[in-house]
Amino acid sequence: MKKKKWIFPALAAALMLAGCVGHTNINPQSSTATAQTTSVPATAPSQSMAVSDAALSAASGEGAAPAGQTPGQDMEQNAQQLLERAKTLTRHLVKDAFPQEAAQGFATPEKLAASEEGRTIYRFLYAQYHYFDDPTDPYYGLFDPKADLTEIEARMPLDKAQRIVEQVFGVEDWFPEFAQWDFDQQTQCFCFPLEVGPFSVYDAKDLTAQQRDDQTIVVTLRLTDSDLAVVDAPMQDYGSYQLIYQLQTDGDAQFLRFQSFLPC
Repeated sequence: MKKKKWIFPALAAALMLAGCVGHTNINPQSSTATAQTTSVPATAPSQSMAVSDAALSAASGEGAAPAGQTPGQDMEQNAQQLLERAKTLTRHLVKDAFPQEAAQGFATPEKLAASEEGRTIYRFLYAQYHYFDDPTDPYYGLFDPKADLTEIEARMPLDKAQRIVEQVFGVEDWFPEFAQWDFDQQTQCFCFPLEVGPFSVYDAKDLTAQQRDDQTIVVTLRLTDSDLAVVDAPMQDYGSYQLIYQLQTDGDAQFLRFQSFLPC
């Protein structure tokens, strides 16, 4: 029988027990906080988060048309950029965050957000530094690689982390108890050690994206084992899947919210 296991969680657990990188690890909400799965209306952004709409608007590709470009050309370019962002977000989810049961699919955003008690979301945030310099990432420009990335760790302010989680997963005020081990109370930042991970056991190949309607983007892909997974048999191809996003707005910014991931 083929065996496959996570590389990341075992190492992360060891670091959690050891008190990772010497931070003062205090949950800023409460010691009993757990991952929630309550979706919020896209037109009512949380007032408790300090990330500016201007920053997220820039990250979402909003802005005036370049000089000499017609409105029609601008709309076409924005639509193409949106599809590229959807594909990059899909790679981020599948290659860096998806849990082992992902091949079974997720029929609702709540199922993905609750998987592994919030650790899927944790891995997603942890891997964000891989995309700091990727202009097709939905949150490109939201982080400063010079300030937020060192040789040993990636830093993510709590307000930005919670805003991203709310937008992508529909979860407000995300901060499960286990996440306190990577949290620096003094700076109010998550501090993710680079030597640990994260990794998913899956890979996304042959991605295509299309806008089904004004509020729906569909990314089709082929799900396979990741070459980072530990296996004792040939790599498995699980076939074609569709990952569906709902296009929502937060102030002046557009964002993509996960809706489902199912075989097709």
